Amino acid sequence: MDKIQEILLKLRIKELTDNQYFGSLMIKMDLEQNNDWCKSFASNGNTWFYNREFVKNYKANVVVGLMYHSMMHFALGNSICPEGKDKSLWDIAADIESWTSVKFMNLGGIPDCVSMALLYLNKFDGYSTEMTVDQIYDFISNFSKEDLDRIIDIRMDSHLDKKVEFDPLEIPESEFVSNEL
Repeated sequence: MDKIQEILLKLRIKELTDNQYFGSLMIKMDLEQNNDWCKSFASNGNTWFYNREFVKNYKANVVVGLMYHSMMHFALGNSICPEGKDKSLWDIAADIESWTSVKFMNLGGIPDCVSMALLYLNKFDGYSTEMTVDQIYDFISNFSKEDLDRIIDIRMDSHLDKKVEFDPLEIPESEFVSNEL
């Protein structure tokens, strides 16, 4: 195990004691270094992919925030761009929602470029940190190119569109445990 992977493992274990609920979700994700296609970090919901050179530039607290940010995409259900939406705008909106959640719940540090993008959003009337990804998408859809360029640094991670592998509504009723004796 290389030094960066060892540090990431220790950070995840520490989260189990510091933040049991989210730490237990974080520890379930596999870690995979991938410097070939992964320029920063990404997740497919099961694995947290990272670029070693990218991750080693951040303090431990911010790396924890990066991991939680990836998890938030799946917890909030904003990891897949709905049909008919502009993917690049959706990804920005999803990142705003995910980073806002990480910040609000104090789940690790926020990179400076993300903090600056979130601060910039506050200058607009109608923006609220309580907006959903759909509301954020609609809100930024009207931004000028200049305004989008000011918040684009919020896009640090690669968004891997995880396709739903099963639909729980398709589970036959016979598979559920009943209370009948």
